[in-house]
Amino acid sequence: AQRRRFRDGEFVQPAGAVFSEYSDIECPIEKAPDCEQYVVGVDMVTYAAVLVGFQRYTDGSRIRRKVYVVDEWQQPGTIAHEANTAIASKWGRYRYTAYIDHNLGEAGTREFDNSRLARKGPGSVDAGISELQTAMHLGDFHVVDSCSLLRYQLQNYRRDEAGVIIKEDDHLIDALRMAVYSISAGRVINVV
Repeated sequence: AQRRRFRDGEFVQPAGAVFSEYSDIECPIEKAPDCEQYVVGVDMVTYAAVLVGFQRYTDGSRIRRKVYVVDEWQQPGTIAHEANTAIASKWGRYRYTAYIDHNLGEAGTREFDNSRLARKGPGSVDAGISELQTAMHLGDFHVVDSCSLLRYQLQNYRRDEAGVIIKEDDHLIDALRMAVYSISAGRVINVV
């Protein structure tokens, strides 16, 4: 696989790729439409964040949500206040709710405008992955072209031989899972 990818220039997903069925990685949208609701997922380990827009639509008798990843941001080595200032400056016009990971604790929510604490729950990683896979399968998941780092992470997000997620280059995905699962699950926030 590495020979085909690096020597021959072919796109080859790594073994165990979680989002192997997702084709929009290679064909991103140019611009997201205006959305009803915006959420920022923030991974506080490396200060990575994604801005996600949600747009409801009806499919027969069911109400579904389209998910648009509008923008990405990452600044390792920063502190919570600096991250909030950067995110608010970059995305404040979207009137977002920020979901920050549980590692920061309740005190950390005070550092972020419009923030809620996302609590880790049992199986939350797999539940978040499932939410993303469902949106992808339905054609309801889209990433804007400028989010190249997130698209790279989606392509390379994988499990090892034992089925465990490999924690490598996945901080924007962690933020994305947090944002999508916090809204799409429609229940108490319960994510990594």
